[in-house]
Formats: sequence, structure tokens, C-alpha cells
Amino acid sequence: MLQRIDTAALKRAHPITDVVARYGIELRSAGRALVGRCPFHLDGGRPNFHVYPTSSSWYCFRCATGGDV
Repeated sequence: MLQRIDTAALKRAHPITDVVARYGIELRSAGRALVGRCPFHLDGGRPNFHVYPTSSSWYCFRCATGGDV
């Protein structure tokens, strides 16, 4: 029998800003988002990695990758 995972409870228990910080990514405030260097590619220019705490999601505008906790 498959057990369902309560993803809403998982997101509440592990805020995305805490998860990102555990990977050593420094974030700074930029409007409604927090921005930092993307861990998935060399990010030599301006930070492209955006974290949205209100939706518990992230998106990199350079590598066009996103997700959530």
C-alpha cells in the first residue's frame, strides 16, 4: 500500500530559505524575492537564482530551472 506524503506539511516544516541556506547559498532581498548565485551553473555576472518564500519556490532565470522544497 502506498503512503501519501503531505507536501504542504513538508513545505511548512522546511522553509525554502532554510533549505537554500543549508547549501551555503547567500541570498539578499530584491522586492518580493531573494536572489543569489545559482548552484547549478557558474554564475559570474549578476545573481540569477530567485527564491520566493511566499510560494516556497525558486527559479533561475539563466538556466531556466525551477522548483520547490
